[in-house]
Amino acid sequence: METLLAVAALGGIGYTAYAILRGIAGSIATRRLPSYGPSPAELQRRDNLRRLNAKARVLQLALFRLSQAPDFRRVASWASQAQDVPLPFRQRQFRRFRPRMVQHFADRLGAGGDPAVLLESLQSLLQALAIPAFEADYIRAEAEGHLPTNNQQPPSFSAGLQQLQREHQRRLEALRTVPGLDNDTREQLMEAEKTRFREALERLGQQEPPPPTGPNIGQ
Repeated sequence: METLLAVAALGGIGYTAYAILRGIAGSIATRRLPSYGPSPAELQRRDNLRRLNAKARVLQLALFRLSQAPDFRRVASWASQAQDVPLPFRQRQFRRFRPRMVQHFADRLGAGGDPAVLLESLQSLLQALAIPAFEADYIRAEAEGHLPTNNQQPPSFSAGLQQLQREHQRRLEALRTVPGLDNDTREQLMEAEKTRFREALERLGQQEPPPPTGPNIGQ
């Protein structure tokens, strides 16, 4: 009988210890359970990303529809509202849409648009895209080159060559020193300037009058 009582006592003690250990393990597991769902910081990050993506889409759409506007003010307004969109993205839009800007400037000049309004609104657009405003002067010059030439007497070949070289060096120096440009944008702008310079030299060479011929004694 005493043996049965001892076994029962030991069994009760063992069960009590098991219950205590199980409770402790359950408490630890409860504390270590991962929280489900994104944190408030993650929710805010996602919301900011959606907002920036929406602004980026609106900016691209405005640039695609540039030809429907009388100048650059409308797209400049949208670009100014996208200032918190990452800078590399905005500068990529300039590289992507630069030919369209040149063509639009030329089209509006040909239609009788105000050159001052076109230039000023283009400068505002470029500044919003984190591009130096002086790039607008280069776009204007290229656009004017697309227009029919007038009867104005061109400068001599020597004077024209010196002017082109001075302008080319000035532009390259400005592009090398302007702050805020990523390396890809800077390199592409410099390459575009070198291409512009080569094309200007070709046009200047075509304008050079033929050298005078010597007297024809037989006539």
